[in-house]
Amino acid sequence: MLLSIAQTQQVKKYVSVELFTNTWCGLCAFYDPPAIETYLANKADVHLISVHPNVPYPQCPFYNANPTDNLARRTYNAVSGTPRTFTNGTQQNTGSGMLTQNLIDSNIGQYSALRIAVSESGFSTTKTVTVNVKSFETLPAGDWRLFVTAVVELVNFDAQNGLTEHHNVLWQFLTSENGDPITPAALNGTVSQTFQYDTNNLTHSSFDANQVYTIAFIQNNNTKEVINSGSSKDIIIDAAITPPTCGETDGNVDLNISGGSGNYGIFWAQGAFTETINNLAEGTYSVVVTDNLGASVTNQFTIGCCTENLNLQGNQSNDEVYKASNTITSTAIITADIEYKAGQRIQLNNGFTTKIPNNFSVKIEEGCD
Repeated sequence: MLLSIAQTQQVKKYVSVELFTNTWCGLCAFYDPPAIETYLANKADVHLISVHPNVPYPQCPFYNANPTDNLARRTYNAVSGTPRTFTNGTQQNTGSGMLTQNLIDSNIGQYSALRIAVSESGFSTTKTVTVNVKSFETLPAGDWRLFVTAVVELVNFDAQNGLTEHHNVLWQFLTSENGDPITPAALNGTVSQTFQYDTNNLTHSSFDANQVYTIAFIQNNNTKEVINSGSSKDIIIDAAITPPTCGETDGNVDLNISGGSGNYGIFWAQGAFTETINNLAEGTYSVVVTDNLGASVTNQFTIGCCTENLNLQGNQSNDEVYKASNTITSTAIITADIEYKAGQRIQLNNGFTTKIPNNFSVKIEEGCD
């Protein structure tokens, strides 16, 4: 019996950018616009948060709209002046190197161990924010923190440095300003948390309630690495996968798409334009989904196969037991209860015996009943 049932989904890693700026800063008026232009040209792949620290000018009105949260990010990143940018937790060059197209290009196309799906609900000024963190790979040990922010997408304000438009201005953290400790779920599991914000409590007169949305990110508190980010404007892709019989083309992938602005466009690398693709063999399949505002997300699915017939029979034998590992070739006896986990290939030869006659089971996870 030869069994292969690997099924994996690779999820997009967004480029997380923190822009440290100040409304009284003359250099910010010169260097912010090119950085913002780069962001706007890559909004489908970038999550931007504009932080306003109290340097070099503590009279900055956006700093004073929330000193606690702005100061916390300045302190954590050891920001001594503005403007500055941090990409996925790493400081970039100041000035013209803050956010370039080459920098974005070098970070686009990566995948993450975690997907951060953010949704908002509510019909009044009070919004409920749900953050679902799903594990697609095992995350290394670390002091991981979840940050959930409410930002104002566009603020029209005549700043002292001459800038009139300000993008994704930090309004408030919905978590602690130092992040909430989070332990990601086991493989393919999800951790969910909920938060609320009320736009009756906007802290600056130029903040528009209709421009508020949420961005979440998970950061290693020690290394400062941002493992991934997500926003309430993102497109989310889940899939139901039917693995093919080994050597056949009878598998399929059925997408479940949510988020974004709706009216999705779907393009599979194999040329299909539908949510479901059929007649699949073992292999890797990639899909790009876009919405009518130009947001897009790329997911990749790696599908294994499974045998159609599992003809297992047991006989009384001795107490010798071999435990299942990634690959087993049995020349004697193997335990009656075997867990086949995703990605394993199990090969059994020369008999299958059990300590209790005719009483054994095989459990196969993620497909292949």
